[in-house]
Amino acid sequence: MALVLQLPNDMAEAEGVTHRFSEADISVCHRVGKPPATGNPDNRAVIVRFLSRQSVMTVFKCKNKLKNMGKYKSVFMSEDITQLRVKLRELVKSTEGVSGVYIRDGNTHCTRDCQHHVIGNPGDLFKLGVEPDIEALGLREFA
Repeated sequence: MALVLQLPNDMAEAEGVTHRFSEADISVCHRVGKPPATGNPDNRAVIVRFLSRQSVMTVFKCKNKLKNMGKYKSVFMSEDITQLRVKLRELVKSTEGVSGVYIRDGNTHCTRDCQHHVIGNPGDLFKLGVEPDIEALGLREFA
């Protein structure tokens, strides 16, 4: 647990955030996947579930500091999103004229024609002038 807490505390310190993470901020954390056949078995993905949304937001706010911190250069952080939202993000990324695609709070954010758009469901694709592809989104049974 101490290693899991070290990363967000180091990031927060680098960002100048005064909040210190403790075991009380984390609901569950565990490694996922099988240990590698060769190499260090500790080099596996870790899922961390925080008790409050505020803690998650603090961690992701400080995420950009990882690239500048030598010992964390290989760390990758992402939100846990549903398969539908992954497909929505990929569809938005492949749309012509769309840039700056990222996920925040489970929604896909992007820029098109100098306007910021938030895509939270297939119907929001109309904001980008895109017809939702029911087949590509895996929603055939709902059509």
